[in-house]
Amino acid sequence: MTTPIKPPPWNKFYQDKPYRYLLFFEWAAEWILYFFERFASIKLIVNGVVAISILVGIILFYLDLNDRKMERAARRATMLGTIAQVAALDKSSKEQSRVVPIVETLVKQKMDLSSLPLPGANLRKAELKEAKLNKANFRYSDLGWANLQGANLSEAIISEADLSSTNFFKAKLHKTSLVQSNLYLANFEKAELQDASLSEARLIGTNLQKTNLDSASFWNADLTDAKLIGANLKGTYFANANLNGANFQNATFGKAKPDEEYIESLRISGGDTSPVKPTSVNMSGAYILGADFSKTNLTCDVLKGALNKKGPHSKNPKYFTVKDKDYPPPRFPKHLKVKWNKDGTLKSCNKI
Repeated sequence: MTTPIKPPPWNKFYQDKPYRYLLFFEWAAEWILYFFERFASIKLIVNGVVAISILVGIILFYLDLNDRKMERAARRATMLGTIAQVAALDKSSKEQSRVVPIVETLVKQKMDLSSLPLPGANLRKAELKEAKLNKANFRYSDLGWANLQGANLSEAIISEADLSSTNFFKAKLHKTSLVQSNLYLANFEKAELQDASLSEARLIGTNLQKTNLDSASFWNADLTDAKLIGANLKGTYFANANLNGANFQNATFGKAKPDEEYIESLRISGGDTSPVKPTSVNMSGAYILGADFSKTNLTCDVLKGALNKKGPHSKNPKYFTVKDKDYPPPRFPKHLKVKWNKDGTLKSCNKI
């Protein structure tokens, strides 16, 4: 440890130098530094004061944290309420809502817009890429041609909405309600729709390639010519759906995992712990004329109740006409031998 050097007295420090009084502050600083390094008690006191100041600052920060959170929550609620009021004024108009530029700006600023209430709003062609819209309400809204790529719409309500040609590429729609919505030619490629409800939705030509549809419900939905290539269909519910012309190539069928969170809550409360969501794919009553199941792990259990309903023959004797469109017989993976009754019900299905 080096011994601190004692600064010279003032008269020796300036030694008739010009502007000597300007050097006074430098001379004083050297003496302060000398005493600080020379005496441990001074160093201890200074370090203690600094440490206490930091600790007091941290405590004051956390004491004020709840107030700041409440203030931010109040400002956010006011903002969402204002947007909803502006959107309500435009409901009677067929033009794009005046809130669209506002919402687009907030999305670009990475603002959290969860629980945004915009039922019946005209958001056609809105740019909402990577928007945070979980639990938002878009019921009856027009989101046709909107860009929702990478957006978080988990637990949102988008039922009875117009979503034709909307881009949901890589979007998150866990437990989202899309009941009775028009999803004609919408793009859900690589999106996450676990436990989503698409009952009675119109998904004609919809792109569901490599989409996670674990335990999603398509009850009574129209998936005519939909693309489900490489999709995860574990526990997906297709009962009474129209799957004519749908492409299931490389899709994965199988049992879904039980709802672990719900089961754990029942276990703690001592209730029944049986799975609460469908664990296997259900195609009971689904129409599959022209559907392509080749290169999949389809099993006979999945086909139980499916209907190979045939309309009148088209000009090509191997094809059948349904709603003025020609469909070939459904295609199945090589490991299955499937036969049908004349009424379109499953006659037999055997694994080869």
